[in-house]
Amino acid sequence: MVTSEFLNLVAELNKTAMCLLKFGLQSIHPDEQKVIQRPNNMKKINKVIAEVNEMKIPYEVSIIYGLPNQTLNSYLETIEHLNKRNVPVIKAFPLMILRGTELYDKKKDLGLVENYKVWNYEIDRIQDRIPHVVSSPSFSYLEWKEMSRIAGYLSKSNKYFNLI
Repeated sequence: MVTSEFLNLVAELNKTAMCLLKFGLQSIHPDEQKVIQRPNNMKKINKVIAEVNEMKIPYEVSIIYGLPNQTLNSYLETIEHLNKRNVPVIKAFPLMILRGTELYDKKKDLGLVENYKVWNYEIDRIQDRIPHVVSSPSFSYLEWKEMSRIAGYLSKSNKYFNLI
């Protein structure tokens, strides 16, 4: 939904104000996108990232770890994809399945294991009293812990904060 016209307006606004764009990518992998019903046009996304970088508009991209069909390797591939495109801020959030959603109804069929008390590297994305998906048929709890550790590293190494 991002157009060149919109980006030009944001660039104009940023001459007198500070506008930070936030993009929710979740994953670059179609099989992970499909199961959470968040398909992305990666050609369009890559084009928008290039335009935003060229225009020097501050932005961040959020991804999710703990997705159905996700592996530690596919999570790392998503991060690497964004790093190769010089995304200044990558934020990784753990998957939390909310009641009343289609994913909530499918979680047993998908083999998703949730836990209220989760291990973390003190990242602010872990929420008390909300269960987090901590393992599935495609990743173990130990692999989830590694994804969480990487998320904590990402939150401490964001390049955006070096621009301010």
